[in-house]
Amino acid sequence: MKDMLSIKFPKSESGDIVRAFRKMAGLTQADLAEVTGIAESHISAIESGRVKIGIDRALVFAAAFGIDPDRILFPNGVDQVLATPKLQKIRKAAESKIKMRARASGE
Repeated sequence: MKDMLSIKFPKSESGDIVRAFRKMAGLTQADLAEVTGIAESHISAIESGRVKIGIDRALVFAAAFGIDPDRILFPNGVDQVLATPKLQKIRKAAESKIKMRARASGE
């Protein structure tokens, strides 16, 4: 089996990462379901992108593959997630509110 910790993926979704690690480990969806307790149909839905993975399941998959959950939760890196326009807008609004509150309290 390849060293799963050093593998780099092109821009991917969490389900793509789960599928890739599962296949690299030589496991079927049924095998992964058996060891994780997550229904095979749910694993299929996650891998195909029909269902979001969620933190709890990402932790379970990460434990099964022996990898950091960030590899599954943020397959393109946390910086890519934080750079999305929606999160940038939220950050700017929060910074503005923080500054406004600081001025109002005399800091």
